[in-house]
Amino acid sequence: MKLSEVYDWILLSVEDNSLGIDRQIESKIFLPFLTTRQNGYGIRLTLAKDFMEAHNSYLIYRRLEKGSAFERGLVLTNKHITKSYRL
Repeated sequence: MKLSEVYDWILLSVEDNSLGIDRQIESKIFLPFLTTRQNGYGIRLTLAKDFMEAHNSYLIYRRLEKGSAFERGLVLTNKHITKSYRL
């Protein structure tokens, strides 16, 4: 997990070294009701992204060489500092 402060944004990046999300569905992971689990609802990522966008922020998925990353950006006001913290 990495927390960064870049200009007027706070960025939270969560990475893992798993197999990642299947390439066939990675462009669809934020669509409602998409699930790969037998008892899944497929709504969590949709709700998280909608919530972030409603608050002038964002949520994205990035494929890594090994694994995946989700990045969440939260907008700040009157900030022009660049810092980075490893959590």
